[in-house]
Order: sequence, then structure tokens, then C-alpha cells
Amino acid sequence: MPIWAYNPKADCLENFSEVQLTLAEKRMLLCVCSGMTTNMMVSVLNKSADTINGYRKSVIAKLGVQNMQEAIAMAMIHKLL
Repeated sequence: MPIWAYNPKADCLENFSEVQLTLAEKRMLLCVCSGMTTNMMVSVLNKSADTINGYRKSVIAKLGVQNMQEAIAMAMIHKLL
């Protein structure tokens, strides 16, 4: 059964059952949930700051949100984490 959510950027309903986050994107989101800064994530995830920022941009685009707080809420609501 599809999961629908309103995307204010596109002003339409979107099928969230098709949205999938990569393992790296999920790990980054969990780090953000834990209150980690990008510099902390660099050490923990062993990735560059540019890579982590790329994950952020990708998650924001995939979820159709404007910031990481909205991304976390959307990921939790739709059980993507």
C-alpha cells in the first residue's frame, strides 16, 4: 500500500513508498539525530566534510524538505530510519 505525503516544494502529494535512503545517508541522519556536527561525523563516519554535505543534500532532495530537522521528522514518520 502506498504511503503518500504532501511535498510543499512541488505542491503535490508524493508516493513515499518509493523513497529509499542509502545506508550512508541513514548513518548520517542518525548522527544528526545524536547532535553531531559535520566535524564530528567526519571522524565517526570516516568520510570527508564534502561527502557528508553531499549526503545532506541528497537526503533533503529525496525527501522534498528544506532542512535537516524536516528530513529527520519525515524519515521517522515514514519509517525510513
